[in-house]
Amino acid sequence: IQYELHWAAVTRSYGKLPALMQRLRQRLVILLNEERPGRKIDRAVKA
Repeated sequence: IQYELHWAAVTRSYGKLPALMQRLRQRLVILLNEERPGRKIDRAVKA
């Protein structure tokens, strides 16, 4: 994730930024939804 953000900051090819941000969002969703042993309740976002 850190590499993706760094690349987005220094790139000059602005046409690739939407695809980069979409890929970054997909990776974050996967990271947050990982199986965690011993957890009985899924992660919930508070209002």
